[in-house]
Amino acid sequence: MNSKHDHEERVLALAGLVQAVHLISTISRSGMAAQDHLEASLNSIFVTSPGSASDVYGGGSGVSLGIKLTTDLIMRFNLLGHVDVVRYALLLLQLERRLAQHPDCLRELGAGISSIDKKRTFDLKQQPINDAAVEAELAALYRDTLGCFEPRIKVQGHETHLRNSFNINRIRALLLAGMRSAVLWHQLGGRRWHLIAARKPLINALANM
Repeated sequence: MNSKHDHEERVLALAGLVQAVHLISTISRSGMAAQDHLEASLNSIFVTSPGSASDVYGGGSGVSLGIKLTTDLIMRFNLLGHVDVVRYALLLLQLERRLAQHPDCLRELGAGISSIDKKRTFDLKQQPINDAAVEAELAALYRDTLGCFEPRIKVQGHETHLRNSFNINRIRALLLAGMRSAVLWHQLGGRRWHLIAARKPLINALANM
């Protein structure tokens, strides 16, 4: 994977991961998140057979926030400005490697996502992707699968927001969205060491977005 297109695909997956964990940080500290970004991140969970990374996020517009943040992280190397985002993203990348060693859990995740998606598809009300019931089901799926793995991701923020069940469900659902992007990142050839030792191709790809 050395072409310009390959690196741009990889950057989209990284932006998806960064966007999901940024939303987690925002919810944990303020109790709020932009609905359009939330919807795009959660929607990526249900795109299980994409033709490209762009399909997962509805084009670059679906991860516009993630691209902006990734640009700040990769091109400007502003790690101190995004401490929580960096920590959650690296933990999810580590957790993805653990998940890859458990095909039974991968199958359980796939079946669970498919089941939730079918309920959305056949719901006469056509629930929006960020509907509380959908988020609750995604959260339960995360808790019963990835939530059992180490390292456990401990989200930091304001205690009031972190005790709210609605926020807890959103955070867990977004952790699942982050994992979706972490899996895609690895499938596209991305590795954690690329974020430090091989930033130039990522920088070039970001410059074209």
